[in-house]
Amino acid sequence: MKKTNNLLETKLRFAAERLRAKTGFSVRNLKTGYSFSYNGGIPCHAASMIKLPILSCFFKFLKEGKLSPSDKIKLSEKDMVDGGVLSEMHDGLELELMDLARLMIVVSDNTASNILTDILGIDALNEHISDIGMKNTSLVKKLMLPPSEPGLFNRTSADDVSLFFNRLYFEDLVSPEADREMKSILSRQMFREKIPRRLPLSAFIANKTGEVSNTRHDGALIVYGTAAYSLCVLVWDAEDVNDADDFISEISKLIFDDFTV
Repeated sequence: MKKTNNLLETKLRFAAERLRAKTGFSVRNLKTGYSFSYNGGIPCHAASMIKLPILSCFFKFLKEGKLSPSDKIKLSEKDMVDGGVLSEMHDGLELELMDLARLMIVVSDNTASNILTDILGIDALNEHISDIGMKNTSLVKKLMLPPSEPGLFNRTSADDVSLFFNRLYFEDLVSPEADREMKSILSRQMFREKIPRRLPLSAFIANKTGEVSNTRHDGALIVYGTAAYSLCVLVWDAEDVNDADDFISEISKLIFDDFTV
């Protein structure tokens, strides 16, 4: 199996050194076994990347029979936070749990994420995060709410997110059936300006973005022809968030061009 790729790694490091921000990224070629990590183990603010293990924990609860996808909740004004569409809906709107899971990913709805966090429980979520091998990831608070103490926020790393998509590709994250459904949901994610931006529309891309203040993230599973790989690029402390988006799409294109020749 190919274990090194000096030319690609030189290009990736050069791009990272030009960026006016901190970054960590992690890539694994799921066909050859080649992998490369640049600051991939450094934890940073997770933003909406934390929704990935919330999604898989939800599907774990479905598998174990603790919840049903058709279980219903009524939307309450007290649960509404900015980000997504549910904060625009009326109090008392009835939703199925699967509606919440899809909204949490497809439009990155923060209200949906927080309701699922309450249902699953923060302790159960962190146990699941540990069980699936995300060593630098932790959920300490719901989204868009102040922390219980200054500087406390949800964390993740590029290596952890890449691992999530590795396991999703091989369908050993929750179960083959659940993992296929999660891939389908993630492939319908509407924010495509980062990893997918410069890639062919015909590529299968299941991704999740994250944004907060000067932080811009994206993680994905990409399948194109005979190529399949996971990629996560995290950018924080960015001087210009538009540059951060451009950087993520540049890293994505460099890797795509190398892996699909």
